[in-house]
Amino acid sequence: MQSPATDASPDRAFMHQRTLFGTSATMVGVCLTAIGLVLVVERLSRVRTLSRLLLGIDSIIFLGTAILSFWAMRAHVRGERSRLGDAAGVAMLLGLLLTAVVCLTLVLTLA
Repeated sequence: MQSPATDASPDRAFMHQRTLFGTSATMVGVCLTAIGLVLVVERLSRVRTLSRLLLGIDSIIFLGTAILSFWAMRAHVRGERSRLGDAAGVAMLLGLLLTAVVCLTLVLTLA
């Protein structure tokens, strides 16, 4: 199976990058909200976790995904071939993996 960035349809690859761009930008906001909520829970329960630090790192990963995806879309508009779309996809998966790790950290710490 080919990745969307190397698919025969350039329009499909462009739409994939548009989706990655919007979703990763949203996830930066989700991380910011989660950092605030974790801070409130930590203060109320007097328990410290690594979750805020991990969420900060996660937001940087999602920001990197948005930047890579944006550059991939720009390359498409200029008619250039680029592997940036593949890198954006990998970064998105890493960000989602770290989000799951944060969830597990919170559950194990606050349970």
